[in-house]
Amino acid sequence: MRNVSRIHGWMRDTNRLRRYGLFSSLFSRTKKVPVQVKSKPQDSTTTTPKASLDSLKGMATNAIPGVKKVILVSSGKGGVGKSMVATNLALALSKNKRVGLLDADIYGPSIPKMLNLERQEPELVDEYIVNGEVKKRRIPLLKPLKNYGIKALSIGNLIEEDSATIWRGPLLQKALHQLLFQVQWADSSSPLDYLVVDMPPGTGDVQLTIAQRVSVAGALIVTTPQQLALIDVKRAMDMYKKMNIPILGVVENMSYFICDSCDKKHYPFVIAGAQSEIERLGESFLTSLPINPLMGQCADEGKPFLILEDEPGVQEFHHLAHVISSKV
Repeated sequence: MRNVSRIHGWMRDTNRLRRYGLFSSLFSRTKKVPVQVKSKPQDSTTTTPKASLDSLKGMATNAIPGVKKVILVSSGKGGVGKSMVATNLALALSKNKRVGLLDADIYGPSIPKMLNLERQEPELVDEYIVNGEVKKRRIPLLKPLKNYGIKALSIGNLIEEDSATIWRGPLLQKALHQLLFQVQWADSSSPLDYLVVDMPPGTGDVQLTIAQRVSVAGALIVTTPQQLALIDVKRAMDMYKKMNIPILGVVENMSYFICDSCDKKHYPFVIAGAQSEIERLGESFLTSLPINPLMGQCADEGKPFLILEDEPGVQEFHHLAHVISSKV
């Protein structure tokens, strides 16, 4: 009975994705467009991973329709608060700009929960107007959901809430391509100033796909003070350098807490652990975020932490948004 229930759940997700045009193109045959890349014949000692990375350099020139600039929020390791940073950065940027938030973590989407968009499905837009005449689109576009003034889209809004996304690389890449390029990000003639992309942790298929297909303004990397997190930050930085994506800087989350009794900062981990290491590597350290229980509480309740205004950490997000907008 358990296996039958799993099959039924998979079929429900498949039918829902077909309704949005995802599976219809994911399983269809696509015409491959050859990419002309000048290269020397490789000898037998050349490894496939290095050849793949080398071929990505300088190829990401595609702009997303309706989007001016793309900002990646990334991390080398999971569990460092990356999605929380991405959500509140998007809200801080939206104070005077048009901002969207794309959940690119296909296997573990968090944005529907953090923006209170669970159990909501995006609409399909299949018409457009030219000189007052209504015409049908050949490929319908997804219309992003919206809350707190931010347009948002996630695979979590296209499948059942508790369903696992069990996809291999090619399927994931095509789904991600559609979530990026077949979406109505712009309102009429007003494009988004920034599309903040909440990346999955690590250095995998999603990172390579975006580097190959999207023109990216820069990547923000989130870490915690511990050495175990910083080890993976170095790997993430190395990946972005190899793919010619600018590193905007590093944010240290869960850096300190402010004591209710003495009103002083206390550092449960290493003091300035990330800052000293990042500066040693020649990259920009942007800010430290405190441990504040309300950050987790707000995320669980589907509210951005930034709406609390006077809490420790809020001004750091506004400072971060100012620095990021000046860099891109």
